[in-house]
Amino acid sequence: MIVVFVAVLLSLAFQSLGAAIAVGLLIVLLGIAAVAAPALWIWVRLYYAMPLVVLERLGPFQAIARSWRLSQGAWWRTFGYWLLALLIVVVVYTILLMPTTFLVTLAFPPDGTVGLLLNVAVSYVITVLIYALTQPFLAGVNTLLYLDLRMRREGLDLHLQQAAQQGQAVGSEIFLPRYRT
Repeated sequence: MIVVFVAVLLSLAFQSLGAAIAVGLLIVLLGIAAVAAPALWIWVRLYYAMPLVVLERLGPFQAIARSWRLSQGAWWRTFGYWLLALLIVVVVYTILLMPTTFLVTLAFPPDGTVGLLLNVAVSYVITVLIYALTQPFLAGVNTLLYLDLRMRREGLDLHLQQAAQQGQAVGSEIFLPRYRT
């Protein structure tokens, strides 16, 4: 809608609809990039908030603040690992979805309304099942990246090693930062 509006305004200025559409699309793409880049940067800085809520038992605002501090200087590493994990999930999702979609289309051809509804319903259930397989992987990557960052920044590995050497029975409190224990 916005592209059409901008294209019409620019066509009046350029006296050419093709040039106006090209300039309008360029403006819209630059606008999307101007919004997407800072949003991605902020998202990666807040990437560790979920494990912080679960493992350190922080509230949402405390987790956001701690994630911001914890991810300082680790943006590219976090982004790279997240991108790699996402690529793996997309490949697995595609590998699992393609044959099942083909089989569903063979079993329930979308000829009529009933066939279409069955096709969509079964495809939806299969998609949910595939997400149930792939999303825990992403959550695991998120948690492992959090633990890696804690080990690099705060010496969590040494704390865990010390507890193991002393034969201490530990629970989830082992993940609390030293200042909170």
